[in-house]
Parts: sequence; structure tokens; C-alpha cells
Amino acid sequence: MAPEALTGKKKNVHPGLDIWAMGCILYAMVCGALPFTEPSNKKTVERIITGDLRFPPKIEPTLSREVKDLISRMLVVDYNERYNLSDIMNHEWMNNRKLYHFKWSFFFYSIALNYKKKL
Repeated sequence: MAPEALTGKKKNVHPGLDIWAMGCILYAMVCGALPFTEPSNKKTVERIITGDLRFPPKIEPTLSREVKDLISRMLVVDYNERYNLSDIMNHEWMNNRKLYHFKWSFFFYSIALNYKKKL
């Protein structure tokens, strides 16, 4: 759940909520776990609200700088500063032509196109 939903700072639905969710999905896809996860819900909520994003130590060395940058920009606590759909589509990770990134870029590109159609 996005920090603004947990704190009540933003009461209406907005695109930043979807960007947060997409950032969580991308994190889970590349790390094999959900971001901000702690043994207790209280600690998990605290990490979300403070933006305490950490990559698993065993996985982090295998992640590209670009994907870590994209995730961190999608999971910014302040929804006004969080990446928007255009920022994501223009990010270097999304435009990287290396084959091992192709399937992930294609996945997010498909989501983005469907999202744009709904707007």
C-alpha cells in the first residue's frame, strides 16, 4: 500500500498509487520478495512511510544500476515527486536494448499502454 494511503495524506485515487504498485511488482519480480517487508506489520508500515527501501544483500549485486534506480524512483514516498508514466517510459532501463532486459521492459511497456488507453 502506498504511503499516502497509509497516512491519509491523499484521500482520493490518483495515478501515483498505480506507479507505487508497479514499483512494488517490479521489485518483487527482480528480487523475489516484496519491498519493505518486516516480521511485523507495524515495522513494515514504518518502512513504507519513511521510504526505507533496501534491496536484499544477496540479490543486490546481481541487479543493474538502472533497474535499482527505476524502482527507487517509483517508490518515492512523496507522490508529487514519484515518477509518472512518462518518466518510466523514458527511463534508461526501459529503453535498454540488452536481451536480458527485453522481457521486463516489454511487460512494463504493455502495462503502460493499457493504462494510457484507460485514461
